[in-house]
Amino acid sequence: MSGPEFLVEVAKGLRKDLGLYLFNFDMIRDGEGDGYLVIDMNYFPDYEKLPSYETVMIDFFLNVKKLQELEKMKKKEIDDRWKFDNQKKKDSKAVGFYAIKMGYESTIE
Repeated sequence: MSGPEFLVEVAKGLRKDLGLYLFNFDMIRDGEGDGYLVIDMNYFPDYEKLPSYETVMIDFFLNVKKLQELEKMKKKEIDDRWKFDNQKKKDSKAVGFYAIKMGYESTIE
């Protein structure tokens, strides 16, 4: 893979590993092989040279906010599901205890 696709994959990997959203990086080709080396990173680079950077930055921050809200909703859904599953387990234990207390031990699995 080379060209823009390669750079996008490198950027995605750096974003994931470093937890950064705004950054740029410089790369050089490895002189001994077909690889590349990241030689410089800036975690909040200067975007003034980017045409229409104001619009790009606003869109970027809105997208980050949406991603954060989605992550928060996903976490809440997982927490709610965990609470529901634990409550079901507690309820089933209570029913089993009641059945044993009432003398129905043979019907308890």
